[in-house]
Amino acid sequence: TLLMTVAARYYVTVTDSFGCSNTTSYAYQIDTTLHAGFRIQSSSLCVNGCAAVINTSANAINYQWIFPGGNPATSTAISPATVCYDTPGTYDITLIATNGLVYDTLTLPGAVTVLPLPIVTLQMYHDTIVADPGFSNYVWTYYGSILSGQTNDTLIATIDGYYGVSVTDTNGCVSASDSVLYISVGVGEISGRSIRVFPNPNSGH
Repeated sequence: TLLMTVAARYYVTVTDSFGCSNTTSYAYQIDTTLHAGFRIQSSSLCVNGCAAVINTSANAINYQWIFPGGNPATSTAISPATVCYDTPGTYDITLIATNGLVYDTLTLPGAVTVLPLPIVTLQMYHDTIVADPGFSNYVWTYYGSILSGQTNDTLIATIDGYYGVSVTDTNGCVSASDSVLYISVGVGEISGRSIRVFPNPNSGH
């Protein structure tokens, strides 16, 4: 067995047990054609999400990436670790590959689709806090801490303080509401003491 690493014609001669021999050859050629290529992992993102770009180019030594709307906007890395997007939309990606002599350019239209984050608002009705319906998941919080087991679009507040909710839409995008302040209203029961009521003004009695 021979591992061929250089383009050339290789010869091999074999001899059997009777001393008879034969020679054959094989011309090994290396494909030196320059080819720009790449693929995208997670091409559908939520706002502030990031996509991994994997270089599949052949016979190139230098690269110029162009990411309209992305961060970074350009790169000369072989395979940029991640490209992040903060605005909804559809974005092209362009790769220019070179071997030092010639260039090959590949543009992939609509390579990345960035989906908007859901918008959720809260309404208060006495001690009941209601979030917009229709999301696939709800996570309620009290001063930023998750309230275990509260996964519906309605929450009954039991303690004064700030409440909020995080929601997930059908695309898997997550967003949080503004917090709302719940303050209980009412007079607690008074026991052990009598209450006396006087008119105002009064005669001093």
